[in-house]
Parts: sequence; C-alpha cells; structure tokens
Amino acid sequence: MNFSDNGNLIAELSILAKSPQLLVMLDFDGTISPIVSTPEEAEIDREIEEILTELEKLPSTDIWIVSGRSLSDLKNKVTFKNLIGSHGIECPFFDEEKIDCDDLIRLKNNMECLLMNYRGVHIEQKAYSVSVHYRNADSIDEETIKKIVKDNSGDFNITEGKKVIELKANGRNKGDACQMLLDHCKCRSSIYVGDDITDEDAFRALKEKSVTVKIGEGKTNAKYMLRNIDDLRLLLKKLLDERRYFN
Repeated sequence: MNFSDNGNLIAELSILAKSPQLLVMLDFDGTISPIVSTPEEAEIDREIEEILTELEKLPSTDIWIVSGRSLSDLKNKVTFKNLIGSHGIECPFFDEEKIDCDDLIRLKNNMECLLMNYRGVHIEQKAYSVSVHYRNADSIDEETIKKIVKDNSGDFNITEGKKVIELKANGRNKGDACQMLLDHCKCRSSIYVGDDITDEDAFRALKEKSVTVKIGEGKTNAKYMLRNIDDLRLLLKKLLDERRYFN
C-alpha cells in the first residue's frame, strides 16, 4: 500500500510523534539501504540518513539500527551509535557471547569447498555466524545450494533471509534483542521497520507493543506494509515533521 493511502498508519504516526519518549528501530539492508548485488556495496540511503539524524536530535528520541550485519561491519555503514548486530546476538543488553572462531573458520572453509562449483555464491564470515549469499547464483541452482548448506550446518542455527542463509552460533534473534531494548529503555512508544524474513522475529515479539512495518511484499506478522524505501522516506519525514511540531 502507498504510504499516503495508509490512513491507519498515518494516524499511529501522529500518536507516536506526541509521545514523551520515542524509540525508532530499523533494519539496515533492504530497509534504509537498497538491496544490492553484494553486501560490500550496500550504502545507507542519504535522504533517510539525514531524516534520522534530525530525528535523533529531538528530545527523548532514540534511533536504533538492528541488523544481521556484524557490529564492526555496521559501524562502517552508518554514523548512528545505537546498534544491534548479528541478528540480535551483538546486543549491549546481553552478556557477551564466547564463540570459538576456529569453528566459524572451519564452517566457512567447508561451505567454500561444498559450493565451489556453483557460480555467484558469496560466503561471508561474521563475528558470530557464516552467511551464504546466493543472490547472484543461477536460479536453477538455488534449491540445491540451500539444501547443501542446510545439510552441512552441523550444530549451527539456520536463519533464512532474502537470497541468504545465515548459520549462527547462537539462537538469539532480532525479536529477543528488541524486547530487551524495550525493557531497558522502559519506552512505551516505538516503531520497528524491516523487510526480511529475519525481521519477522521482531514483528512477532513486538506485535502488541510497537508499531511494526514491513517494507515490500509477502506474508508478514507486521501490522502495516509499505511498498519500498521511497514510502519509508515519506513515513520518516512525516514522523520528523510532526515530532518537531510537538517539541
């Protein structure tokens, strides 16, 4: 649905804008950064970055980026300080996880060997996981690639996203992290925006506690849906304008 046609969402934004304390949570890839061929190419949408920067300057308004990327990677992509990485594993409100890096290296090497004959596969090692990206693979190979990854994941937790399979050393997810964030901030007014399968964990966890918005098509647990990043710009601009008015 077009943002301008979504009257219920616009009404909820007005309520959020008036709240004494506001928490804005957003995914990175596919939400505030357009989907691109490889993870390295991704950049935040500059207009959205400017809007969020202005929002964060307002009293009692916190911006949090909640991403599947590692914190070290995310810090190179955004200037915002409040970050949750690795699909919720790297969260300042959880005790730091102890991960055997050798296990991740072995997993990555094994995946590279198993998938070396499939064109367009990109394997990425993160702080707490290994990601197998197949966005650029031949479509005829996709199901085979997914089966190989899942059948050889060992004790790692499997999380699927858009043209990517994440093998995580920990079962925590974005929903766990966002719930912990709400509890820590003691904030009753919040919004979460995401686009991917991994954001569904957050949509479910925040269902009765937050305004939830999915970018793009597909079945979702989010309360609202928008077509694309263009609509997200409109949403954030309206939230900024109204919150400025009430502050």
